[in-house]
Amino acid sequence: MDASRYMLYLFHAVFTLCIDAVNVLYGLSLTVLLFPVSERTLIEHYFWDGFRYSSIVRFLSEYHGLHISIRTLRRRLRDYGLSRRNAPPALMHVWNAIHSELSGPGLCKISLD
Repeated sequence: MDASRYMLYLFHAVFTLCIDAVNVLYGLSLTVLLFPVSERTLIEHYFWDGFRYSSIVRFLSEYHGLHISIRTLRRRLRDYGLSRRNAPPALMHVWNAIHSELSGPGLCKISLD
């Protein structure tokens, strides 16, 4: 193994150990460290993707180090003016509906490739 490759391997190992230590000590994920995003942006993102409240709370905790209850999430959503009742369907639901219509009998077939 040449010297530059060894240094790269060593750097990767040390970097991984540092990230693991931060995760253990502070409960922060790599995402929080490298790409800080506001709580509101994260909540709105997961909300518009159509996730259930329990999933949003779990994602915020596990991947972003934000620990809130479902009740707090509901309050934040209300404060942000977001409601499931008047929200348009999630993008994937729209895509599935379009795909099923276009792939019906006698209609054009589409491929995801």
